[in-house]
Amino acid sequence: MKRNRLRLLAFCMLLILPLCMLSCGGNEGKELLGRWETQIEDEELGKLSMVYHFTEDGEIFIEQKQGDAIPFSIPFGTWRVEGDRVTIESDGKEETFTFSVQGSKLTLSDPDEESMFFHRI
Repeated sequence: MKRNRLRLLAFCMLLILPLCMLSCGGNEGKELLGRWETQIEDEELGKLSMVYHFTEDGEIFIEQKQGDAIPFSIPFGTWRVEGDRVTIESDGKEETFTFSVQGSKLTLSDPDEESMFFHRI
């Protein structure tokens, strides 16, 4: 009887522990998933539309559109989240931003530069 209880307890632990690990740690950065657009004014190029596409597998793509030109998308690198900070790695260089998502608005902040503001598309 005691052995059956121990087996049942062990079986329950084997089922519950992985589910807890997935639910507790698996949501970090989920709010960033998808496509986010911002407008940039460049002295040389004029007004640009930039779309950052954060994918579930940790990749980031950047789409760029200038005026009426057809937008193009390039694989840019990878991203990862730790707390309220997102690190984007591209060409062996890393850049870390503090981020906040409020509804359909995303803010990426870097203490050395101006914040960037995006809206979900």
